[in-house]
Amino acid sequence: MYFINIYSSCCLEEKRLLWKCLLDWKQKLPEGEWIIGGEFNSVKNKKERSGKSESSSSEMEDFAKFIDLMEVVDSPLIKNKFTWISANGKIRSRLDRILLSAGVIDLWNVVAQECGKRDTSDHRPVWLKTSKLDWGPKPVKEQWDNSEVQGSRAFVLKEKLRRIRDKLRWWNKNIFGWVELKIEEEVDEIDRIEDDDCYVNNQLNQELLERRNEVHKSLWNSLHLKESILKQKARQRWVAEGDRNTKFFHSMLKARTRKN
Repeated sequence: MYFINIYSSCCLEEKRLLWKCLLDWKQKLPEGEWIIGGEFNSVKNKKERSGKSESSSSEMEDFAKFIDLMEVVDSPLIKNKFTWISANGKIRSRLDRILLSAGVIDLWNVVAQECGKRDTSDHRPVWLKTSKLDWGPKPVKEQWDNSEVQGSRAFVLKEKLRRIRDKLRWWNKNIFGWVELKIEEEVDEIDRIEDDDCYVNNQLNQELLERRNEVHKSLWNSLHLKESILKQKARQRWVAEGDRNTKFFHSMLKARTRKN
């Protein structure tokens, strides 16, 4: 297992040199799991920065490509969106992260990166969050266990698989599709509240603050249901608690495909 601590330069050329060195190491070193964490001084996309942006599109694309080529996963960040805040509070970025290979996520049951509160530093601490929760309904198992079919073994198997297919179609249309829309609406509302200057300056009134907490709780419940379905698709023992898109899962699904 390889542990790499990162403290990256702000210079783009030096950042690219760092990424190249890490990729070269990956090619030369014996196969193993990777943990790469620290201050990368780069963002993957515009959503990871608020305020004046100093990152070019090419830099963001190169950083995202580096993560993909290293075959590591940038698990979702929860609690706070940004790990760094400028002295005047006008610029916020996600400069710090912990990148993990698929084996580490599976071994430690990693579900997210948690962003803590900062004190005298302009950076917030980031640590890994693990979980072994019951992730809700299991329609395939429930349908299989509850199906009573009489006949030959071949017929029973065929009929049970048909019923599972019908059940999954119903779930996809009536449960999963509805959850997707609900998550999108809840995320949009939370973003509107958190992007408000009053929220940044801790000047929210009590009513708006309570509404934000209410929507946030509902969002977690929706994600809980959505992710239970994705977990079954990926056949993994972990699940991302705070990812409001499925990039984390699809990255792991691709990693699993490569392994198989």
